[in-house]
Amino acid sequence: MSLPMPTSSEGSVPKSDDQERTATARECRDNFFAVLREVHETGIPMVLTKRGKPYVRIIREVDIPGDMFGCDKDILQIIGDIDQPLWSDDDFDMIARPRQIVS
Repeated sequence: MSLPMPTSSEGSVPKSDDQERTATARECRDNFFAVLREVHETGIPMVLTKRGKPYVRIIREVDIPGDMFGCDKDILQIIGDIDQPLWSDDDFDMIARPRQIVS
C-alpha cells in the first residue's frame, strides 16, 4: 500500500467530505498499524474493500464532551412555564371525546 501521508504546517490535514482513501483488506492486514496511524493523523477516512466492493470504513474517533447536561444552554431557550399542562381539562375532554355530528 503506497499511500502518501499528506502534511501541512500543523502536521495534519483537515478532513473534507470529498476526501476518502481506499485499500484492500489484504493491504490493511499487512499494514494495519500504518493504516490506523494514517487515519488518526490525517482525519481522512479509509474504506477497506473485499473482492473489489466496499466492506468497512475506518474513521477517526471524535471527542465527545463528558457531561451532556447543559451542553445546549447557549442554543435552546425555554419560553413559558414548563410545569403547566399544554391543554386545560376542557380542551382535553374535547380532544378525547369529540362531539358526534347529528344530522
